[in-house]
Parts: sequence; C-alpha cells; structure tokens
Amino acid sequence: MSLTIEKMIVPILVDCVEKISQSKSAKRFKSRARDLPTDLFTRGLAYTLTYIAARSSATLVEIGLTVNSCDELISNLEKSKVDEEELGYALYGALILFSIKKMGLLRKTRFADIVKEALSNHVLDHYAMIVAEWTKRLAEAYI
Repeated sequence: MSLTIEKMIVPILVDCVEKISQSKSAKRFKSRARDLPTDLFTRGLAYTLTYIAARSSATLVEIGLTVNSCDELISNLEKSKVDEEELGYALYGALILFSIKKMGLLRKTRFADIVKEALSNHVLDHYAMIVAEWTKRLAEAYI
C-alpha cells in the first residue's frame, strides 16, 4: 500500500516543494524538512505537530487541513504577519497535514482534533514519515 500512496502523494509534494522554494522562507522550510523527520520517527506525529505549532501557531499549521491546493496553502500562509522562522515551521507543518489529508486519512479540520487522533492512530505516524522523508529529499533537491 505504501507504494500506491507514494505514487499519489509524491507528485503533490514535488509541486508543493518546488513552489515553496520560491517562498521568502524557503531556507527555513528546508531546515525544518531536514530536522523534523527525526522527531516524527522518535516521538510521533502528535508530538511533532504540537512542537511545530509551538514554533509557529496551531492556527497557521491548521491551514493545511482547510486548503485544496499548494498554491492556496502557500498564499494563505504568506499572508500571515509572522517572521521567516515562524513561516518556515508553519509551511512544514501545514504541508504535512495537507499531504496526509490528500491521502484520505484525515477528515477533521481542527488542529486539536488531529493531535488527539494522532495519539492513538499509528497509521498516521507511518504515513507522516513517508511524507517527511520525501519532503526532506525534495527540499534538499529544490532549495
């Protein structure tokens, strides 16, 4: 099943990361893409999302649950009045949620609900790791 999911999600990630590479926070995003897969692997999705939200905001990360395209995700986040560091975290967290939503694994649209669900749904951890690994490699390739 992972290979099928990868065939579906990788083209979306390529598009998103390529567009994020043009963002004012591209280098910050790349740093997050390099560092945060370790947290996903060791602590899980719930912890990692909470950490990301603490560095940006739950409201910004939650945007990944409500948008329908990468363009919309980036545009909505870049409208926020946050510094480049916060935006880098928000872009990364929102992209993770957007990608998992695109896989059909998330139905909820509130950050708190996703964190609670992720505590007991280890399937989300597995697919978040796939997204994180691809995002890391793509960020290294494009940024």
